Amino acid sequence: MRVILSTERLQLRQFTVEDTINLYTLDRDPGARQYLPGEVPATVDGYLPRIEAHFRYYQSYAALGFWAIEERVSHTFVGSICLRPARDFPLADELEYTSDEYELGYRLRTAAWGKGYATELARALIARAFTELHLPNVVAATSIENIGSWKVMEKVGMQCVGEYILSDDPIPVVKYRITRAEYTANA
Repeated sequence: MRVILSTERLQLRQFTVEDTINLYTLDRDPGARQYLPGEVPATVDGYLPRIEAHFRYYQSYAALGFWAIEERVSHTFVGSICLRPARDFPLADELEYTSDEYELGYRLRTAAWGKGYATELARALIARAFTELHLPNVVAATSIENIGSWKVMEKVGMQCVGEYILSDDPIPVVKYRITRAEYTANA
């Protein structure tokens, strides 16, 4: 298990095959799935292809990918988070993601909501994106109804840059962005 990033209360680590149960449980948490359209695997073993896709990311990118979120002290699985080339998102064209943007995405178990975890992690990954990885832009998107998520984006300095209707969901999605120059000016 390789830890990618640690904050005061949390750590990001690479997924392992044993995380199939964690992803299965996360997708059965009504709050964690509330704003995500689409089907989910019916069994724990159905998550193995997703884990294997994460492994391919680890092989392709030294510092980008999908990671499990754990509480540092208890090692309790809290959710998942990613920082990846935005063009890798399946609906990248619909969100007008460009090749110089990197997507931040996160999902937390309902039991972890209200603790500031999403803000803590988003802030840490954005700092890493700009100070260590020297990425030009970080973007994120969420349902316009997901007020908690877009408030996190605003707390970490991202600004809303558009509203979109995606082909897989009639509810509008808002896109947020922060540039390295904006981050540097406010750091």
